[in-house]
Amino acid sequence: TSRFSHALVSNLQVSLDWYRIEITDKIRQMFPEQYVQYCYDARYNPDFSLSNQWCTMFARDSATGEIEDIRNINWNAFNWDTSGLDLQVDWRFDLGPGQVGVNWFVSWQDEWTESVIDSSASTEYSGTIAGYPGFSQPEWKSNLHLSYAWRDLTLGAGWRYISAMTDVFVPEYQTPSVDYFSLDASYEFSSGPLEGLSFVLGIENLTDEDPPILDGRQANTDPSHRDRVAFMRVCSGKFERG
Repeated sequence: TSRFSHALVSNLQVSLDWYRIEITDKIRQMFPEQYVQYCYDARYNPDFSLSNQWCTMFARDSATGEIEDIRNINWNAFNWDTSGLDLQVDWRFDLGPGQVGVNWFVSWQDEWTESVIDSSASTEYSGTIAGYPGFSQPEWKSNLHLSYAWRDLTLGAGWRYISAMTDVFVPEYQTPSVDYFSLDASYEFSSGPLEGLSFVLGIENLTDEDPPILDGRQANTDPSHRDRVAFMRVCSGKFERG
């Protein structure tokens, strides 16, 4: 937080955070085919023992040898490790009759590793896109919002950046980096019968960027990271009377 009294930097705040998060024995439902794959993989079953945890999750017909009785359950199967840096800048200063506002957040992900318990197998997911919501892990993300407030009116513009990612299931395919732009305006009634009411109007994905298509996956993309179409949002606040 700025300790300077100069009007240009008196309202400047900067934060830099390093994080490291470790989750051990994470509970998750496994895919049935993973049990068979892990049972016969030396990384997960070094001795190829039939008593290995992965081999006990299914059985075989004694006559035909075909797989049967797969136990498709939630269980403690993975360890997660992630680390990175987050930078945030909040800045306000007077310019002309109003005030400029700057809010900028940048995130760099150093690693996002998933390892299987009781094995030497691990996978690095940082910089990959999965195709189902919430699991894509871009290495870089940035979100910048600029605003100008004058009396009861505030105008704003935003820029959101997501770095390129590799398809976790098809490593030969890479989704490009993307830039999303937005515009917004808000008006708050400070007097009169509508005092306390605010009206907000905004346009997201101004340039109508299409999301990458990941064939055969849920939603055919990851909507938690990629916008689908440009759209307008209109909302209003609430006001109270004593």
